[in-house]
Amino acid sequence: MSDPAPSHVVRPTRRAEIAAAVTSLEVGTFDPELVIQELVAWGDAMADDPMLSSMTGFPFLRLWLRAGGLRAMVRREFGEPTPTPWTEESEGRGRTGVFPVGVVGCWPAGNVEIQPFLTLACALLGGNACVLRVPSGLVEQVDRGLNALASGTGTGTIARRVVALSIDRDASELHGALAAQCDGAMIWGGHDAVMAVRSLPFPPHARISVFGPRYSIGAVTRDAWTSSPKAAQAVAEKIARDVWPFEQQACSSPQTIYVERDHGSVAEVGETGIEAFLEHLQRAFSREAELHPRASLAPSLTASIMADRAEWLFAGEGRRALFPATPDWTILYGMNIRSPVTRGGRVITVIAVDAIEDNLGDIGRDVQTLGLACTDKGREAAIAAAAAGRGCDRIVPFGRMHVFDTPWDGLPLISPLTRRVRQLYQSVVTVERSA
Repeated sequence: MSDPAPSHVVRPTRRAEIAAAVTSLEVGTFDPELVIQELVAWGDAMADDPMLSSMTGFPFLRLWLRAGGLRAMVRREFGEPTPTPWTEESEGRGRTGVFPVGVVGCWPAGNVEIQPFLTLACALLGGNACVLRVPSGLVEQVDRGLNALASGTGTGTIARRVVALSIDRDASELHGALAAQCDGAMIWGGHDAVMAVRSLPFPPHARISVFGPRYSIGAVTRDAWTSSPKAAQAVAEKIARDVWPFEQQACSSPQTIYVERDHGSVAEVGETGIEAFLEHLQRAFSREAELHPRASLAPSLTASIMADRAEWLFAGEGRRALFPATPDWTILYGMNIRSPVTRGGRVITVIAVDAIEDNLGDIGRDVQTLGLACTDKGREAAIAAAAAGRGCDRIVPFGRMHVFDTPWDGLPLISPLTRRVRQLYQSVVTVERSA
């Protein structure tokens, strides 16, 4: 029998073990192309692991770890050509360069299985060394992912820049020891988790990027779904694709969809004017359930879904619901009802409204993404501007709500964890003094 593969996740019990792990890391230079090539190879290696390739969201991670998309992210943040390693200033007075901040601590949330890998990639693209605090429920996935990183990335350059630590949530002394070693940090998660990490004793110079708890909504204007059954079905299918990943636990998961009524279609008392659209949405959800069935369903989630259905239907008149006999999906709907913020478990709340603009007041700084279907470009621009002004950071077409791209939550993903260094030429100073 062969020996088991060594674990790539360190379980420290003393501060000195954390210091030793960080000391072993190699901080690189800002060389995005080198990192991109190894990230692509990493994606290929993870795809060969059946456990990793079956993770929720892995198809997206696989597409994200492509050279073209990664290069586009770097261009958007650093310009073209990428300043590697130095860029001469046009007036000839000196040059500027991009350098890593050093050691970046990564605290991903535990509700999205692929997030540790996305977080590492962003920090690595800046040339940094990375210390990953592994969520307790993702130790095996991260271990296997780092095994793929060590064995499948050619030169192993970025593998030597990563260490993963499994630290209990309540081990505040160890978390503090980790923070003290960091020159930068990427922090993800809910309110309590984010506040706990932010309170750690980071050095004063540490650069910290925070991606805290938020939620997302959608809006469908009348023209986007009433022009033809084909158009309505296309919008419904894209909404279903956005609802399905991550059991709606991601900040980019739509929770409530506002749909403008078709007043001319109302034939009976109590109708909302979106019944035709709901039929398309029901078909889209049923189809998505066939294409991407759940591998398993926790009893607690089943109970939560059933409770959501009952609570909605008993909450008052004008509320209806569409769902199969199983807890595969749920569409709760009504007219001019203020929806709860989040539900999850493939439970979507659809609110019939007279005008999307009348409901933009529901958007605050806790709304991350607005999925939008609107065929009028002028109105689309006005809705986007209003949503952005109220705090929403992403306004995207349905079908693209989960596309992880820069900026995210209003922040660039790579450049905040780099330094801009300027060298002023000695010859220029000498000439100025002589003059």
